[in-house]
Amino acid sequence: MLRGKEADIIKIYNYLTPVIQLANGGQMLNRGYWDGDAKNPLQAQHQFCKLVGEFADYYSAKTLLDVGSGLSIPSIHWSTLYEFLNITCLDINLQGLKIAARESKETPKATSFYPTTSSSLSFINGSATNLPFSNHSIDRIVAIESSHHFKPLELFIRECKRVLKEKGSLTVTTPIKTFMTEGMTSPTKFGIVSLTMPSKNYLLRNLESTITSGGFKIEEVLHIGSKVYEPLTNYYIQNRQRLRDSILKKYPFYIESLLYKSILKTADAYRKGLLDYVFIKCSPL
Repeated sequence: MLRGKEADIIKIYNYLTPVIQLANGGQMLNRGYWDGDAKNPLQAQHQFCKLVGEFADYYSAKTLLDVGSGLSIPSIHWSTLYEFLNITCLDINLQGLKIAARESKETPKATSFYPTTSSSLSFINGSATNLPFSNHSIDRIVAIESSHHFKPLELFIRECKRVLKEKGSLTVTTPIKTFMTEGMTSPTKFGIVSLTMPSKNYLLRNLESTITSGGFKIEEVLHIGSKVYEPLTNYYIQNRQRLRDSILKKYPFYIESLLYKSILKTADAYRKGLLDYVFIKCSPL
């Protein structure tokens, strides 16, 4: 995590993804959107995917690129809801994409929000800083809790500007910090999330500056921290014994302990106004 190179990130995700899935009770890795209807992580994650689709205006698009898609579960879910979309999942982790391709064949179809023709779902092993697409060929680009791994972030933004159509849009969903931290101050206040978010880039004003400097206009910023951190923490606390027993079947005790303490720290950081979670939608100028 400290080096943050592509090979390191791949190793971390290959090792920790199953523990996150055990804690979630499903395949998705995002923290979820805990509105009144969400009673468990899987429901919250489905609500999260629905909110992203509405926020990014999927209904008016034909092509969607999910960058840093991981296991691509959100895109697989979107393919069952927006059947007219041609969706491409791009990730540097080939192993994760192979799992995603297998999962996509086994996922039952849901009732589509906008039924037309059947959707297309593709998987590409590639880098976010060198998108393998022609100029002005994509309607929507989305990065779900992945942009903090793209180095340099400026190059990813520039690539998005290049491949998006004139009326296309980029949507980034990410935790953000509200003040800069350095050294051990960051993990002390934010837990494990601090190791994946460079403090310089993930102050909201700096992230917005990087986006606008890359040739984009920010259309909307949606703050959803109240529906993310505390509800997820409360769920884990209430179900910790069961979740801990499942995790300890495959992992040493300190992995669950680290996860638990970090969940507590992120909720505490949100309550203190140090951490938030945002959706950022922007369009190319």
